Amino acid sequence: KMPLPTNPDDLIHPMSRKAKRIHKAETHQKRLVKRVVQSNKKHGPELRKMAWFQEHMAPGKNVFSRREICELIHAFLHRNSENDETPEASGEIEKFREGNFTAPDLTNGKAVKALRGWKGDWSTITSIKTGRFRDPGDLGKNEMAIDSGAVAGPAGAGAGVGAFTPFPADAMKT
Repeated sequence: KMPLPTNPDDLIHPMSRKAKRIHKAETHQKRLVKRVVQSNKKHGPELRKMAWFQEHMAPGKNVFSRREICELIHAFLHRNSENDETPEASGEIEKFREGNFTAPDLTNGKAVKALRGWKGDWSTITSIKTGRFRDPGDLGKNEMAIDSGAVAGPAGAGAGVGAFTPFPADAMKT
């Protein structure tokens, strides 16, 4: 049996309006916690990826070349060399080979500045311009390297080292 409160003001009838308000506040708080947990589960990998790139950018550098971005991506993909066989890591590596790996567009000075000032929250991640990158060392069958370093191939294959395509423009074309 539950002991009764000694102070008569602490007694609340279970069917009272005050009890209903307290119950409503408790269930509301539980829903908020559940929503935050689901949001973190959904957006966690993207937040961790952006945080990793933010931590590993060369300090004082305002613009990166595509080759430097591809080197950063390669370091990101192999950051846990003992865990490279996980499905998530192999999927990301495959995306990089196919040209579908999304990373911050560090060739844009505004994006570099936005990533440096990013506080790690989901609401402001949209201010960081992203792009799709391809592994420059993994050319497809229908693509051939040109002396200038550009890549010729099927339409939309991209050109240059890392074959960068801005993410928002690609999303709008499909």
